[in-house]
Amino acid sequence: MPKEHRNLNPLLYEILADNQAMIADGWARAIIGHTCGTNVRAVYDVQTMLDILTETMSEDEAWEHLEFNVFGNHDEKEPIFVYQLRNGK
Repeated sequence: MPKEHRNLNPLLYEILADNQAMIADGWARAIIGHTCGTNVRAVYDVQTMLDILTETMSEDEAWEHLEFNVFGNHDEKEPIFVYQLRNGK
């Protein structure tokens, strides 16, 4: 298990690894679970990813970084990135 992934729940890591699900580098704190079914994929909370990035950049820069460098890999094992509505926002 890579050092960064040691923060993941061991059962979650095992499920993702056994299903050869892609685990996005640098985002262990943002993982919230996995999908079910025949194509198991890691699921990440976009707001947590933004929170991580805005420690060192503006929110606009963070969105730009995610859109150009993280989202949209278009691989069947690619993680799913979820933006949850919180308090109607």
